[in-house]
Amino acid sequence: MLTILGFAALLGASQAMLLGSAVILRRRRSRPQLILAGMMILLGIWQCQTAFSLLALPDWIVAGASILHFPAMLGFAPLFYAYIVLLFFPGQKSQWPINASLLMSCMGLIICLWRLFITTHDDSNWIHIAIATWSRIDVRSADRWLWYLSLLPRPLAVFSGGLATVRILSASTGAPRRVKLRRLTLLLLFPGMIGTVLSVYAHLSHDLRSETHGWGALLITLSVIGLYLLDQRYNAFTRPVAYTDFDANRSVNQREYVREALQRAMQQDRVYRLEDLTINSLAALLSDEGGRITARQLSEFINSEYGQNFNQYINALRVREACEMLRGRPDRSILQIALEVGFNSKSTFHAAFKTCMHMSPGEYRKAPVSGN
Repeated sequence: MLTILGFAALLGASQAMLLGSAVILRRRRSRPQLILAGMMILLGIWQCQTAFSLLALPDWIVAGASILHFPAMLGFAPLFYAYIVLLFFPGQKSQWPINASLLMSCMGLIICLWRLFITTHDDSNWIHIAIATWSRIDVRSADRWLWYLSLLPRPLAVFSGGLATVRILSASTGAPRRVKLRRLTLLLLFPGMIGTVLSVYAHLSHDLRSETHGWGALLITLSVIGLYLLDQRYNAFTRPVAYTDFDANRSVNQREYVREALQRAMQQDRVYRLEDLTINSLAALLSDEGGRITARQLSEFINSEYGQNFNQYINALRVREACEMLRGRPDRSILQIALEVGFNSKSTFHAAFKTCMHMSPGEYRKAPVSGN
């Protein structure tokens, strides 16, 4: 069984590295795409070491993979968190996880090299120490602190996944498409979390060459690759741009596509209710329909079609629904209505309402209804 699990882990690791390399080889790469590529490659390095250990390959191969897998595990956690958040919120800022991952990976590599080649005891060599510390854990008391340090990455990955789960659960959904995306994201996170817990248990039991660790590695890999495939299906932040900047001289079919996708999102899904809606996240949501719409294309379309910028357009839709609720739902407070239609505070709602209606929400609610 160990051999089967070892080959399965090796296949998953190879698949992860191939997917990450394919993203890197693209001509145009955004920061989210770099996060995706880095996460998949680091996952591949991490699981390669597990596969080599399960397959009982020669010590020098396991030792070499062990040196790389510790910094890879450390760098994986921030990219994993950022990737899950970007899967649900494509418009979020994404530079800090790259910096954090690079810093943690470099620190992990420095610790490995320092311990293996600078402070190596006379009666040991780097192969023995690498295997003892990061693979089979037959650790001497002098290396105990390093063994404890090697426990850190797996709980850190669990913490990152849990933090991202809380972030997703606390977000407003609005559109049915986002509800389904959230459900599938959480469903795919679950086996990864279980796999990481199994891996931690194997680590604490001093038995990384075990079926428990093999199943844990397999569940983690399947979970992350599943999240990658989910992104390909729903969010499209990793897809290549299908056409360039939109303007009035572009194809009529493209313009009609943008118009229909935008109307469907606003009238049927009412995505303007999303408090954290940005031009980037809206463009990504509209891209779910088929073609690729960039934030610049969408902004130029809204400007040319409605004579408004993005914020004015969204606020106008929110205020229009708020007007209906102010008159039709007298049991609801102004703050409740403001939050329900997508504003994040009463003050921003008042400012936007006065800009659109030239009166406050309270004055509008009290004003007599005009005739037909």
